[in-house]
Amino acid sequence: RPDSVVTMSSVTSVHPFSQKFESGSKYDYVRTRILAVILLPLRVVCAIIITILGGLLAYCATIGVKDLTVPLSPTRRRILRPISFLARLLVMCFGILYIKETGKRPSVSPPTTWVVNHVSYLDILVFLHLCLPSFVSKKAVASAPSVGRIASALGAVYVERASGDSRTTAMDTIAARQRALPAGGYPPLLLFPEGTTSNGSVLLQFKRGAFAAGQPVQPVVIRYPFKYWNPAYSEV
Repeated sequence: RPDSVVTMSSVTSVHPFSQKFESGSKYDYVRTRILAVILLPLRVVCAIIITILGGLLAYCATIGVKDLTVPLSPTRRRILRPISFLARLLVMCFGILYIKETGKRPSVSPPTTWVVNHVSYLDILVFLHLCLPSFVSKKAVASAPSVGRIASALGAVYVERASGDSRTTAMDTIAARQRALPAGGYPPLLLFPEGTTSNGSVLLQFKRGAFAAGQPVQPVVIRYPFKYWNPAYSEV
């Protein structure tokens, strides 16, 4: 039937990487510049202090631990719990004052795999606050001050994206971690199956790494309502 045919002209094209910037009124322009001068240095200093505190907690939790691929003991994990609160403070430093949850949050006992759309560098901070998970990260993060210590303490899976062998090893590690989750010991596993960030308007094609093990996953969608500044911006 002619009325059931979908033509290309009737399909709205959405670019997953393009950004729209709303300049706002002259008042918004002036206000933004003034507040940036006043608040930006304060927020940067607070963010640095919070990150250092998180690194110190992670250091205390891993003193004497030689193999961080093995889950930490419950006592050591308790030392990491304040990082959840610190992550919330850090998100506030970036201007996100409220985090609204809809739906039922997955149980953390036993932990599960959370698969999430990837919008911003803030995604990790939001989920550190929500469930203190382990996650997949590029290998360079492991050597970053404070951040690397936190990631390693949480059992991050590191991958060198330029290396095919590293990606294969990471997939095997993810699958083994997913199969081990029901037994407890490991924190929830956070995965971004898109493999990269977008502007949050659409979902990109998923990579198979999060699903190769055939284990249950909990899908989660994260969105950032905004007026002027989109957290998906890769540059400020």
